[in-house]
Amino acid sequence: MLIYPLHNVKTVLLHLIVLRAFKIRDLDASIITMASVSIVFAKSLAYAAGFQLEADGALVVNGKTVLQVAVSDGRISSQAHYGILGWIAQNTPGRAALAIRYAGLIDINQMGTLGLSYKAAPNLYGSFQRLVRYSKVLSENVVYQMEQSGQDVLIHQELFAADGPGVVLSPEAGLAVTASLARQISNEDANPKQVLFRHKPSLDAHLFETFFNCEVIFDAEVNGMLFSEDTLNHPNKLGDVALSQFLITHLDQEMATTERPETLAEKILNIVSKTLTEGVPKAAELAVQLGMSERTLHRRLADDGQTYRELCDETRKKLASNLLRNTNQSLAEIAYLTGFSEQSAFNRAFKRWNGQTPADFRGQIRAAR
Repeated sequence: MLIYPLHNVKTVLLHLIVLRAFKIRDLDASIITMASVSIVFAKSLAYAAGFQLEADGALVVNGKTVLQVAVSDGRISSQAHYGILGWIAQNTPGRAALAIRYAGLIDINQMGTLGLSYKAAPNLYGSFQRLVRYSKVLSENVVYQMEQSGQDVLIHQELFAADGPGVVLSPEAGLAVTASLARQISNEDANPKQVLFRHKPSLDAHLFETFFNCEVIFDAEVNGMLFSEDTLNHPNKLGDVALSQFLITHLDQEMATTERPETLAEKILNIVSKTLTEGVPKAAELAVQLGMSERTLHRRLADDGQTYRELCDETRKKLASNLLRNTNQSLAEIAYLTGFSEQSAFNRAFKRWNGQTPADFRGQIRAAR
């Protein structure tokens, strides 16, 4: 069995780099609110469950609205997305069957430019590269990565600004769709070698082995799929180099128009997260890196109702929560990675932030999976 652990310091640091690369969107309430997802995913999942999600964000069951979320230009917030997924997960028996039905509803021809660029890639490897680079066009709450390991490639995902029962349903549905899309565009057998989920299996989890046509592992270190290089190098049905390049240019332009400028708070969060293992940087030192005086730094933060200390505490709190939730790092290692010289100081700070000890927090997360 191939295992891809996240429980060594080098890999955890890489995990933090990924968080920084996506501006650590779950570090601040205002940032979470800005992350959004195309409503099409929640609509299709609701339909697969026998419910209806209206264009105005009303989740309708038996003619009654059970949930209402805000919709803007066909997108909903990450919080709303996971709220809908969580409600569906709690009110639909057969989680694996639901994810498989959902995957069957997603047609690559209905995914716009991103879907067409998938098809136009010369092979599955190129298609998955587009998934990694451009999935943000449709969803800002899921990050895909590709990692080489010998003759195999692991495609795995990270969820951001996510909590509750929807966090379990989301990777199952997402990986099922990814496998379904691969089969829609490939000329050859596009089955993975292994599928991995972080959480515990549902009662009908055996259905996944038939659907993915490979071994499915639960309680793994990542949510992902392992493919052989041979499978990824099979040519796609539509593969067209000229069309592919045209579509990539179009997607780059679309990404440029949707990406917003980095706020001062986000710049600070990114810098602080990089240096936590050496302790929290002093405000004067950070101000120099930002090209301003310490006084200007404090004034600009105050104009936004924030303080430097609060941002630093929030950075440590969220990074600690992510590490406790998503890795098997020891409490002592997490204390070090979040800038504490002693585990006891980390324990006290975490309890002040969350009302429970790090050990209790981790235990609660694992029990919910």
